[in-house]
Amino acid sequence: VNDPSDTLTIQWNDAVSAGKPFGYVLYSITPSDHTTTPEGLDLPSSSEDTRPGEDGFAYTIRDYESPLPAEAQNRDMLTIEIGLHQRAQYCWFDGKDAYVRHDYQKLAPMTATIWRADAEVQRFAGTMQFAGHPVKVTATASAAHAQAMLVMDNGTFPVLPEDAWYGVYLRDGNQAELRTMNGESGGTGSMTISFEGTGQLPQTLEIQLRVDHEDGVTLDPALAQPAFATLEQVQ
Repeated sequence: VNDPSDTLTIQWNDAVSAGKPFGYVLYSITPSDHTTTPEGLDLPSSSEDTRPGEDGFAYTIRDYESPLPAEAQNRDMLTIEIGLHQRAQYCWFDGKDAYVRHDYQKLAPMTATIWRADAEVQRFAGTMQFAGHPVKVTATASAAHAQAMLVMDNGTFPVLPEDAWYGVYLRDGNQAELRTMNGESGGTGSMTISFEGTGQLPQTLEIQLRVDHEDGVTLDPALAQPAFATLEQVQ
């Protein structure tokens, strides 16, 4: 045992010196060197850089050969997988002798869906009424991402009480909900909300604006009524 500054190492050394039984298990998970697609296509990497983060995690940046293999080109999206391998090291001291065992296990892979930067984007616009004011809505949406901007005509979105926030919700023509990525607390004349896409390019969008809140929050009646609009495609 080489690192005397490690707490576990100190405990192990103390137990061995005192002749007392002691044991521990160390787990480590490492990513595979290979990045593949679900159909088995291997995407060769050109470089990899791993850096420690302040939160105790390690962050890895992996660059890939360009151009990609022909089978991976000219796609609107690319699903990738990076395998994960877990190593368990069992150490046991019975008071006299020490024992070590290693086990290896293949875990479910990390997966990600990557969209082309120039994938098709639709633009939408519409209006609705909220808290007695017209609200103009513009939105852009691709299969991977959407963003909606709401502008209150001649006013500002009221500042909300603590534990309350503006909820903006989008659904496509198939009634699939786009997941909201951020919220707003008001006090400005406009709000910009980002969403994750559904994997399909929307042809229509329905938007809902409402105030969400924790239990026990009392809202002004004007803020308690949600607003709805169907957004139309624009050029």
